[in-house]
Amino acid sequence: MQQRHLFSTITKVFALIVIGSLFRESLSRADESSELFATDQLLNIEIELDAKDWYELRISHRTVGENLSKITEKPYGYYQANVSINGQTVKNVGVRKKGFFGSVVSTRPSLKLRFDKFVNNRTFHGLEMMTLNNNVQDFSQAHQVMAYEFFDRVGIPSPRCNLARVSVNGEALGIYSHIESIRTPFIKRHFAKSKGYLFEGYAGDFNDEDFARIVHKTGNEEKATTKLTQLKETINQGDQINVSDLEGILNLEAFIQLWAAEVLIGHWDGYSGNRNNYYLYFDKQRDLFYFIPWGADAVFSDPGPFIFQPVPKSVKAMGLLCKRLWEVPEIRDRYRVEMQRQLDEVWNEDRMTKALIKAQAMIARHLTVPSVKVAGSTQMIHAFIKNRRNDIQNELDQAPEDWPEVYTMRPPDPESVVPMQLKGSFSTVFGPSDPNKILEQGNAALSVTIAGKAQAPFTRFGAIAETKNNNFMIPRPDYPQVTLVASNEAGDKTWHLTFLIDPIRVHGEPVTLEADHFATWVQLVDGDPFSPTARRIPFGIMGTLELGRTTIANGEAIQGTFDLMTAAFPEE
Repeated sequence: MQQRHLFSTITKVFALIVIGSLFRESLSRADESSELFATDQLLNIEIELDAKDWYELRISHRTVGENLSKITEKPYGYYQANVSINGQTVKNVGVRKKGFFGSVVSTRPSLKLRFDKFVNNRTFHGLEMMTLNNNVQDFSQAHQVMAYEFFDRVGIPSPRCNLARVSVNGEALGIYSHIESIRTPFIKRHFAKSKGYLFEGYAGDFNDEDFARIVHKTGNEEKATTKLTQLKETINQGDQINVSDLEGILNLEAFIQLWAAEVLIGHWDGYSGNRNNYYLYFDKQRDLFYFIPWGADAVFSDPGPFIFQPVPKSVKAMGLLCKRLWEVPEIRDRYRVEMQRQLDEVWNEDRMTKALIKAQAMIARHLTVPSVKVAGSTQMIHAFIKNRRNDIQNELDQAPEDWPEVYTMRPPDPESVVPMQLKGSFSTVFGPSDPNKILEQGNAALSVTIAGKAQAPFTRFGAIAETKNNNFMIPRPDYPQVTLVASNEAGDKTWHLTFLIDPIRVHGEPVTLEADHFATWVQLVDGDPFSPTARRIPFGIMGTLELGRTTIANGEAIQGTFDLMTAAFPEE
């Protein structure tokens, strides 16, 4: 009996030693990687790889399915590279492009560095991977550092973040945000165990149309999909969502915290504002889903560029889960209490202003973004910080508003689409243009066929070309832009057909480019492009663009022909 007791005691002691060792190892890994996320330093990352591999990496992109309904989960290949991080060189590192849609550019691609891709089990300061975001939608370069720091202070499981100066093959790419990758070390830090199920939302939601864009990442796919489907069904059941049932599968308190925080910092491209940029983790230990913030490069803006009508500032409910929850009085109360807590205890104008000034000082000598744009973006952040408390508090002091039916620019239902073909040509010269005299510039032609029937709505045409994109709807600031304008004789009907062209693929020789939102992104606007009432087709215009010999520089000529298919505007 004594021997059995002694054996039991020894077993317990051994178990405690093992647990303590694992805990210390986990802390050691966290401590080891923390120096790479210090916000008082600017990481210096130099990448060297074969020039051909670098070109192929730059032009790679996700494949979008019909009507943008599905995406390829693993579209990017890894290439071998040597990487120097703050003077420490690591050889045979895997490097690939990253990104879903808005941030996928070839000029300054977002990158993943994977240390164990070609060398098994290797880490760098405890990290398996580094994520480098290109800040293409953020001229201030400070959005992500400030956003993730705010999420962390709220108490939300969120990635660490700081800034890095990145170069590839000696080419300075400018300032990137270094974001903690949502992988095993992150999961273990926040959830103790990492054997759950991880998903990423790429403009995905819990309705039938968008559900396929909530993509499985890790864990048993069959079991993970079963759990995610259960969450979808719980969200959609009944005329009003059953809060008790929802709390049986989702940590609702944690979600409300994230929801309020996204709204407070103006993260319009997150789940609550745009059904986009989030991870979902199912923690098997707690048997609950958790949302994790991601893609916070578009913050400090309200309501964001895709909402063209008045909506409340203190709540956003573009995501179906938010919309369904906002219909429940109990949840409105819980949300507003949480928003008031964050406003009182976490929102700190002085702290955020100092963080912005600190970031600007660190990056000032390393910018590849025009200083005037950096200054303008920074001023917008200052104004947002200054005014946000009053904007939110004024609404919290009133009765909560219903969330309105909001028009969203999403691809139409394939079954209701009336096909439209656009064929034509343009020739013009890169350089400044008079927006009021586009029809007097360049040469162009456009034929329109709707449902197989030729149309002839236009008689006057013009074309202009600019070496930089100035279209706020499409985040490709380094891409050249060609705009064809077509008008009827009376001038009361005008279309703007805009081509945003990947400059990396233009080499001075004739080239055929896909109109696929990556090699070429085409947008059609019926009316004034800067009017909120204009009708737009920003997505789903597919086909080909053939360019003649083209050099992208002011004073140089550009000419092309195109053959495009899209959905026709609804009949007025």
